[in-house]
This record gives sequence, structure tokens and C-alpha cells, in this order.
Amino acid sequence: MFANQFKRAIQVAINAQVPLWVWGQAGIGKSAIIRTVTAALRREHIDVRPTQMDPVDMGIPYVKDGVCYRAIPNWLPKDGNTLIAVEELPDAPMSVQCALYQLVLERRLGDYSLPDGAYICATGNRAKDGGNYNQPPAPLMNRFLHIELESGYDSWLEWAAGGYQNDEVEIIAPRPITPHIRPEIRAFFGFRKDLLVQQPAKNDYAFCTPRSVEFLSRILDQQPSDDVVGDMIRGTIGSGTGYEFLGFLKTWQSLPQLSAIIRDPESVPVPKDLSANYATSIYLSSNWDKQNSKALCTYIQRLSPEYGCLFLKDVCKRDKAAPTSRPIIEMISRPEYSQLMF
Repeated sequence: MFANQFKRAIQVAINAQVPLWVWGQAGIGKSAIIRTVTAALRREHIDVRPTQMDPVDMGIPYVKDGVCYRAIPNWLPKDGNTLIAVEELPDAPMSVQCALYQLVLERRLGDYSLPDGAYICATGNRAKDGGNYNQPPAPLMNRFLHIELESGYDSWLEWAAGGYQNDEVEIIAPRPITPHIRPEIRAFFGFRKDLLVQQPAKNDYAFCTPRSVEFLSRILDQQPSDDVVGDMIRGTIGSGTGYEFLGFLKTWQSLPQLSAIIRDPESVPVPKDLSANYATSIYLSSNWDKQNSKALCTYIQRLSPEYGCLFLKDVCKRDKAAPTSRPIIEMISRPEYSQLMF
């Protein structure tokens, strides 16, 4: 990912409330771009250097009236309109990196809680970049979206032509974060259950877990542009799973339009391959309501019964009123579905 793309990606991550870790060799502008975006968003920039810390600096214990408390560091923000940049995190000792676990994911440090809106990101050189490098622990890595920043002549020339103080940033407005995992993600992992929990791959910062899948859902809620979405997907759930998910998205986007299914459920073509059948089941269950229930139930029964059962289970889980809908009742009562569901 190059500089202008990264300016958009970090805003998507902020809007999605997903911590971001940007990697790249020294001197290519990781920290400078973060500062530029922070200023454009009118946030306070807080520079944190874990290489200059000990684990105890995350909160020094003290005793008052026989009770032990923790004195939190003074750089922790009191205002939510802030961005905490943890610089050169892989340079820090392992013990300091581990001390950041709670702050990054749970947004807490002892009795302290980060204000709503405060954002954490990190920077770091890769092992191959020749700097000091302490392999970050997998639990810490899984708490971030990972982006590799690149530099080349074309991107450098664009920056150079704009002047040293070029701080142009196209502001990206946040979109609502849905309270559940997006349907295309649920459909993908319904088809590829084996990919949901992965071990970290060599030379890959990101890997798939339920935690990183939740991050992915929040990121896709923000509808990132085509030139950054692939890197952000791979930077959340890992390269291998990310590439497979990107392929699945083409299937998802090729599904029949919901309006066409509602209008004529008996004539709209049904998908043929397995991944498209999974996608169709989740797609329809995510859009089910009492008004379109008859049409969707008619259409889904044209697929194999196992996909109808997937549809029924998902609908009933998402909407407690679904079992009172006559088309749902009639469908559940049919032997090919009741035998599989009960």
C-alpha cells in the first residue's frame, strides 16, 4: 500500500474502531502520514515510545489507606478526540509489548478506561529492515489490523511535487457499525469452517480468529475503496484466508437481486455451486422479514434441503418473531426440513 492509499486506510480503521499497525522500512513516512491524518481529523496526536519504557511504566503501584492502586502514565488521554501512536513497537522488549495487551483490545489499564473515540495505532520496522526487532507475540498481533506501507518512485514523485508540507487528506466520514457479523462473512465461514481459527503463518502478521473476523466485519461496514479493501482484508484475517474471502466476494456479488426474488421467486435462477448455495442461504436469511417471507421461503426451497435448514436456523436466530410466520411454519413442518433440524 502506498501513501495516498494509507491515508484512506487509516481513516477506515479509525471509523471502524479497529487498531492499526503499519509496517515498513525506516524513512518512508509511516509516522509522518499518521501525524498528517491526525491533524486533518483535528485530533490530538499522542506520541508513545515503548522502547523507553519498562512494563511497570504502564502503571506504578502505590498504597493508600492499606489499598494498592496503580498510578497510570500521564500520556493516557482524558479526551476521546485523540490518536495514540505507539512508535516502533517491535523495538520494545517483549515484556513491554505484553503490557500493552489490555490497553489495545479492552481499552483499559487497571482502573483507567480510554475515552470513547480515542484511537490506538502502532508503527514498526520489519525484521528484514535491519533495525532492532523483537518478534511481537501472536496475541498482540491479533489485536491489530496490519498494513505494509511501500514506497516507490511514482509515489515519491507525487509527494515531492506537492512540497514537503503536503498535508492534503480527503476526509472519509464514518458509517454505522452493525451489531452483528456481516452476512457475506457468515456465509463465507459457513462454507469454509476450517478457516475460522488459524495459527500465525510464517512472514504473515495477520491471522484469522473470531476476534479478527469481528474486526473485518467492522472494516467492511465502512465500505473501503477498491484500492485499499484487499490489503485491509488480508491485513485482518491473513493473506491465505484473505485471498479466499476476496474470491468468495465475487460469488456474493453475483447473487440474484433480492427485488427479483421477491417479485418472481419461482423463476429467478438458483445457484449451482456449493459456495453460492451457502451465500444464497445467508443472503436471504439476512434480508428476511414477514412481508417477504413467502417469496424467500418459496425460493430457498428450490435449493437442497440442507441450505433451507441453514436459512431457517439463521432466520429464527436473528428474528424471534420468525417462527410465527406462516411460510416459516409450513417450511419447518415439511419432513425434509424437520428431519434435519430436530
